[in-house]
Amino acid sequence: MASAPSSAMKTTPMSASGDILLLEHNFPNVVLKIYCIGPQVIRLGQGTTGIHSLQNLPPYALPSGAIPRPRLTGYTPTHAQYQNQVDMWRARAYAPSGENVSVNITMAYLPLGKAKEVVLPAINDSIRDLDSHSNIPQVKASVINVIKPKLAELTKDTPFQFDLCQLNLRDITGRMNVDLDSPALDKTTAYFYSQCLKENEKTKQKRFAKPCSPFKLMLLISSEQWDDWEEIQAAAEQEKLSHQSQSQAQKQKVKDFQSKINTGEQPVENSGSSKAVTSKRGRSESMAIPTSPPQSKKLPTWKSPSKDEVAGLLAHGSIQTPRSQPKTWINLSGFFAPIPNISFLDLLQKSFANQFIFDECRIDTPAILSADFSLEAEIGAGGFKSCHPAKLYPPALLRTSAIVLKEVFIMKRDRRARLSGSLEYQKILREANLHYYANALMKFAYSYLDQKLNEKGPPSHLEIPQLRFVKAGMFVIMSQSLKHVKSTDVAPERSFLIEERINTPEDDCFTKFIHNGSAEPNLYPDDPHYQTSLFLCACQHLQYEKTHQLAYVSDFQGCNGLLTDAQIITSPKLSKVVYGPGTEAESTNSSVTSNLMVFGEGNIESCFEKFPEQHECNEFCRWMDLLPLQLFVEEV
Repeated sequence: MASAPSSAMKTTPMSASGDILLLEHNFPNVVLKIYCIGPQVIRLGQGTTGIHSLQNLPPYALPSGAIPRPRLTGYTPTHAQYQNQVDMWRARAYAPSGENVSVNITMAYLPLGKAKEVVLPAINDSIRDLDSHSNIPQVKASVINVIKPKLAELTKDTPFQFDLCQLNLRDITGRMNVDLDSPALDKTTAYFYSQCLKENEKTKQKRFAKPCSPFKLMLLISSEQWDDWEEIQAAAEQEKLSHQSQSQAQKQKVKDFQSKINTGEQPVENSGSSKAVTSKRGRSESMAIPTSPPQSKKLPTWKSPSKDEVAGLLAHGSIQTPRSQPKTWINLSGFFAPIPNISFLDLLQKSFANQFIFDECRIDTPAILSADFSLEAEIGAGGFKSCHPAKLYPPALLRTSAIVLKEVFIMKRDRRARLSGSLEYQKILREANLHYYANALMKFAYSYLDQKLNEKGPPSHLEIPQLRFVKAGMFVIMSQSLKHVKSTDVAPERSFLIEERINTPEDDCFTKFIHNGSAEPNLYPDDPHYQTSLFLCACQHLQYEKTHQLAYVSDFQGCNGLLTDAQIITSPKLSKVVYGPGTEAESTNSSVTSNLMVFGEGNIESCFEKFPEQHECNEFCRWMDLLPLQLFVEEV
């Protein structure tokens, strides 16, 4: 039996490690030490050898009085980075509080050959909590993620998908139009944050302030993508209509066959024999209808032709008969520039160039113009222009089904002669610029009418005609080589004005409503188009007044709601602005003076001076609330 352990106990106030020694027991070959590391906490310490158990410990009592708390243990230097890690992951998980901005998103596309985008009102959205610290690529990704489902909804019934990487992001806030895809912009810094900083007047410190109104962004679809989408959409609509017509025809066949079954109609095999109608019960609809076995198709009976038939056919088809002449259509390769369809207000706001410039509006892809220049095919001719039928490839360049070609000429010894390439280019360019401004001033008048319609509503006693100028463009054939080795420019070979064709109905005709030499209607009161001419006179009054007596459109002519070949009449004051006082142009005493070089030869100065006296205000002028022209006569 093992001897009892010695109960000798040594007490020391503190060990070398700083812990309080409570008990020390001496066993054979074992020294057991008990330390206190806190209130009611016991740690066991033992010697080099031996095994012990808590059950073998003798009873003991904790010392009375306060026990000093030891130093902290269990933490490493790594734990000092804990708060930094918390802050970092919290910043990644949540956007900075109060530094978000709101963004309104609109979708638009750029028509082929046009400089002004067209907004798609059905596709728009907004982001209310966009991080202001986002750079341009992050902003674009957020915008595309919002718009992507709506674009998919637009093209869901077609195999077409828009290339989201090709969408152009623009900032249109206020009057800005910033191309955010431009390589000149810094793509790494926050885009909106710097615009939201406000400086404190007292401390001169800048702090973030969320704008009251949201920023405005626009996603722009390129003209090439939109043109592809319209073609696929048109093909899908055509296929859908074709399926619907086939389905309706099939349903009609089934309906007709079902009605025959319900009425008991059966095909009569022997048409020569007739049978009396009996009272026998008709066949039930649920019974199977026996089908007759297929019969062999009868071949047509072959018959030898007579001699007269053979001789007559060969005689009429022999080479001795007059041969038909091929059509005189020729194909020309060149470049096409559509004339922008904009309002005079857009020109005043400097949204577009103040004149038509061929190189800026030109489409880079070459086009093919097919035209018939023969005298027999000529549609009409004026004092210095002739009109011919034409076709433009691809047709989407002008977006119209039929077009005409107009070329300028001069008269030499009672015959027409074409101009040199450079002079012809200048003449056609001037005609294109005339169309550019005539269309802009006409849209300017209709924008004023829209405002009056919103204020007053439509007039009860008047019908406002819906008129517009034809779509037009300029086609230029460039020379293949330089005229001289030292030349820096290539002169055009040919230049043409391309216009939408005006189709004249059988019960109507091409009409000149107002002549450029007069401010009065060119029609009699009993003419069916007299009201249209009065409306155009009122448009002249409106343009004269709203341009501060500087310009108006004249020489209105056309048919079926389309106008063409207009003329701009300008004030002599405008010539002094262009050429300056004391010039040779100002000193000319002819009726066609310095205005000759401003908007072409048809800009007659005497007509402008007589306009306030010749114009008679009509019911359209009074409904538009225009000032009486007598006031302008006194001012002149």
